[in-house]
Amino acid sequence: MIATVLAAADAGAHLTVVTDACAASDEANGAAALHTMSLFGPQVTLAGTAEVLAGAEEPR
Repeated sequence: MIATVLAAADAGAHLTVVTDACAASDEANGAAALHTMSLFGPQVTLAGTAEVLAGAEEPR
């Protein structure tokens, strides 16, 4: 997950990582990956499924 996210951010993309939809080899590695990705704001935003779905329901 982290390689894809960081490559996309490096290419200039803005993206949201749905944190509770990510898989990792173990809990500690997953937490470390999410922490690392959080350092790449504002291009990388971390959000849970409920937060993403709530934002999708807001009128534009």
